Amino acid sequence: MSNYILGGGITGLAAGIAAKLPVFEPVATPGGICSSYYVRPNTQERLSKTPSDEEGLSL
Repeated sequence: MSNYILGGGITGLAAGIAAKLPVFEPVATPGGICSSYYVRPNTQERLSKTPSDEEGLSL
């Protein structure tokens, strides 16, 4: 049986470093609810970079 950390948020990354275990993250940008991201008005999609048309809100 292997040990690993699921989730690359603040807690997952800290646990991975402390326990020297691999961290697996299902999305392209780690950070969980503590990550910075952009959204377009009236959508739920998280964007890791400012949209090219600059119609994004930084959260």
